[in-house]
Amino acid sequence: VEENFEHYVKPQENSSHFGCRWAQLSSVAGSSVLFGADSFSLSVSHYEPHYLTKFAHDYELVPEKETTLIVDYRNSGIGSGSCGPQLTPEYQLCEKEFDFEFALKPLRAANVDLFNIYAGI
Repeated sequence: VEENFEHYVKPQENSSHFGCRWAQLSSVAGSSVLFGADSFSLSVSHYEPHYLTKFAHDYELVPEKETTLIVDYRNSGIGSGSCGPQLTPEYQLCEKEFDFEFALKPLRAANVDLFNIYAGI
């Protein structure tokens, strides 16, 4: 997660990966969660999006203990014509309505059933 984050002078969301079909997020203890879909955009961070807008400078950030995972149908590309040309159509998100589904599956660490632990069962 730390290696995935880009430290900009002014904090902002970043490191989104588009066109993913599956991903696995694991802890150092070996527990993990697997998720997948036909295609999705993914980002993971130790900073919630609203936390990044709270500060004006990168050096003010303190990583949160939790990991924030964001799964999106798609993201529009960067740029708006305000500081350069408009995005070409393949990088624009123009859909007004869409259906999006993804699967999420907790995986076991050793012989521990993580689903039952987190579900309180």
